[in-house]
Amino acid sequence: MEHWLRVDIQGDGRGHFLDQCEARDQPGTGNTLRFELTFDQTELPPVLEAVDEVVGAFPVKGGP
Repeated sequence: MEHWLRVDIQGDGRGHFLDQCEARDQPGTGNTLRFELTFDQTELPPVLEAVDEVVGAFPVKGGP
């Protein structure tokens, strides 16, 4: 997924985060969707739960 999806999260050290994302339908060519999300530390537990759900729904071939 390294060329399909990029997520870069930066924190300001005060509990605020900026998430810069990029999703592509074809690596290297095709359409690109870029977007930003902002959130604070109080939203981290539900965000991490959602990430776990996504990872569980799309297991890596040959993985555990």
